[in-house]
Amino acid sequence: MTWLIVLFVAAILLGGLAHALPPKSERIRNRIKEQALAQGFILYSRKVPCGTIEGRVHGDQYLRTFYARKGQLDWDLPDFLVYRTTGAQGNYLPEGWDWSDEQYHRELSDLLSPFLLQLDARFAAVAFDQQRGLALHWREDLQQSNIDSLIQASEQLLKLSWPIVRQEKQTPG
Repeated sequence: MTWLIVLFVAAILLGGLAHALPPKSERIRNRIKEQALAQGFILYSRKVPCGTIEGRVHGDQYLRTFYARKGQLDWDLPDFLVYRTTGAQGNYLPEGWDWSDEQYHRELSDLLSPFLLQLDARFAAVAFDQQRGLALHWREDLQQSNIDSLIQASEQLLKLSWPIVRQEKQTPG
């Protein structure tokens, strides 16, 4: 009888401890984020509009993690966010992509479109802002648990002809 009570108490303690540990998928996500930080990425959260037709009608937004490399561009690009959608595409973007907040830039569309077309389906958004630089929202691959595709896509994004956009910067005078 004493052993039964001891086993019961041990089971309760082990169950509580197991419940306190994060699930395996969360541990893998954390490992991926640690790898990204070690590779020089900056992680931040940003609201992204819902890409479904119903979500767009209701104006739904989700908080997503973006992976950026600070200081990668010093060009005076306009801030932008493009994201995957099941609805109609945004102005001058390929099917399946749209601009956030009805903003669009023809020159950026011409530059981004070939890149967006070849992006793996795990990449759901591309953004730029002056403080963080170029960033990608990436659905972490829990099967591979590495960031190889993120690094490859980030390098391809950096190799785009961004100076074309810089030439259009107006100089006062």
